[in-house]
Amino acid sequence: MKYRLGLLPKLAPLGWIILAGYLVRFLIMPLASQHDALYMPWHAHFVAQGHLNVYAHLYTTYGPRVIEMPVWVPYPYGFYAYTGFAAKIYDLLGLIDLQAWPSTWEIANPMRAVFLFKLLYLPFDLLIGWLLQRVAGRLAWAMWAWSPTALFMLAMGQNDVYPTAAMLLGTYLVSRALVADDTGKAHPYGYWAMLVLGLGAGFKLVPLFLVPPLIVLLTRSWWQRLKLFGVGIAPLLLLSLPFLRTPAYIKGVLFNPEGTRIFDQLNFLSQPSSLFLLCYSLFLIFLLLYQRPWVADSAWWVSIATLAIFFLWIKIPFYWLYWLAPFGIIAVLRLKRAALGLWLGAELTFGLTLLHSHRELNLNLFFRFIPEWQFINPIHALALRSELASQLLAKLRLLSESLQLALFISLIVLAIINLYYGYQRSTKPVLRLHRLGLSLMPATMIAISLLLFVWIARSNAIRPREFGALTNMLVLDAQQPFVQGTIQSEQSEITGFALSLGQLPPANAKLQGCVVVGTSEHCAPLVVPREALWETAGYVVFQPALAITPNQPFSVTLKTLEPSVPVAIHYRWKRQALGLATSQVEGSLPIVAMEHAQFANGWQRLGRLLRADLLFCAIWVLTTSLGLLFVANLVAPASQRWRWNCAKLARKSK
Repeated sequence: MKYRLGLLPKLAPLGWIILAGYLVRFLIMPLASQHDALYMPWHAHFVAQGHLNVYAHLYTTYGPRVIEMPVWVPYPYGFYAYTGFAAKIYDLLGLIDLQAWPSTWEIANPMRAVFLFKLLYLPFDLLIGWLLQRVAGRLAWAMWAWSPTALFMLAMGQNDVYPTAAMLLGTYLVSRALVADDTGKAHPYGYWAMLVLGLGAGFKLVPLFLVPPLIVLLTRSWWQRLKLFGVGIAPLLLLSLPFLRTPAYIKGVLFNPEGTRIFDQLNFLSQPSSLFLLCYSLFLIFLLLYQRPWVADSAWWVSIATLAIFFLWIKIPFYWLYWLAPFGIIAVLRLKRAALGLWLGAELTFGLTLLHSHRELNLNLFFRFIPEWQFINPIHALALRSELASQLLAKLRLLSESLQLALFISLIVLAIINLYYGYQRSTKPVLRLHRLGLSLMPATMIAISLLLFVWIARSNAIRPREFGALTNMLVLDAQQPFVQGTIQSEQSEITGFALSLGQLPPANAKLQGCVVVGTSEHCAPLVVPREALWETAGYVVFQPALAITPNQPFSVTLKTLEPSVPVAIHYRWKRQALGLATSQVEGSLPIVAMEHAQFANGWQRLGRLLRADLLFCAIWVLTTSLGLLFVANLVAPASQRWRWNCAKLARKSK
């Protein structure tokens, strides 16, 4: 049964599920963001201003810190050229002002800027979905539309969609080449595939890893393999030539510490070896020695195995699993019902890893525009309510990491088995309609979990505060048993305060936090969750909440109750006094007040932001409407699609 809504073509239930997934994308694109959402476009805007060698310009302007970890400009030039060109177009249209952009978030109408630069990612996201539909049916696109990995990456604002789309399209073209020509010569599709992978490497280097194994599938002629390899690396070489004398490019892109992890060595069989390069080489040898004809599915299994080998041996940020997500969908649907549980488990382990990541990557993706919606780390919030529950969740994280390793190994084994026996699976596997719930289940469960943690952390809201580098340190011990500073809050009451710690204090240390309000002193123990997370912090919780005067500084004291156990406290230098037992130092403690979450105030702030930028509202509504019409046309049956004919829009006749 198919349904129609307004101007939209008639869609089957799967089509509506896909459309709903893209509606969610359009809604979260301007509201959610991580620092990189504008940090990388800010670098690219220098290209639009005429600084074509952005690597040298940043190094000259900001010094050696540009190539220190984290590297400021870690991507090949393709990303900066494409983003810089788009920034110039936006500037000419008056949508952003490149001349009034001194730093990452110091730009007029940042919400508009975030949305406009995320729009650059959306066509590639659509390309991935369309390719999945071509290869594995419409269910594959529905699973992608509601993949938590895909939704999170777009909300975060990272650029991994470019290499992922290139790898998927390149693999698809290789599979077409294997079907179109079985003469042993490289089909033109093969050269196009290598070109696509090379262009993808112009944005991020990872597509290059697929070039050698896919070339082996295309031809047995070493001369043709050499030509294909030349086509594959030519785009990156051409993009690199102007910058080979730029130290920031050499150290920041070609020898980026994150990229050179593939050369990390471990002692293996009495020899120091890179386990990734060892397994990668063994896999290439297997492909070279294989004598049977390749089938179209071989291309997909080769790419899946290559990426799984990469993730098995290289420690990477968890969100890079985005590269593997569309290939995982194809693998699952190739194996049909037997592997749907594998897909569900993989996405849920991603969600569990997300909860254990830095707080800016889970509950606080919205705080850039709505500071009322910023909370402490969700695992820390849980630890303040139930230490046992927090410890159990930490153990589940270890389980999820083990399951991820098992997933990578399983994909490698499945790929080798399918390659060896030359299995050619159905290109459009059919599953019962009620199993469509599996495509929605991971995103639904993760969304419910995040809402649950928001409820848990509702009394632990904090306001953004930049502490800078905590380069100084003092020690609380018998001679200096306390340190005293000041903080303030915009609210009329606080529920406690959070203290950023450079390192975990000793397990037998006992610390206490006190606040002086008026003539009364209120004290509570400093709780330090000891789960391994991206940040270390301690929390003092007052029950009931303390009434204070808004925007008025009040005294905060941190005491040690075990003077025989030294505790290091880090602070930043500032022209502000920190009181000690026998002296004073200039500095500021990394303390921020905790408050009750102001959800209503957050919605009001969002309303004010939208009313202050009506141009953005018009752009948002227009692009969302046109984007959804375009997606609906892609997923509609052929007889229901719109087409352009005789200067007017008409439906195709049956």
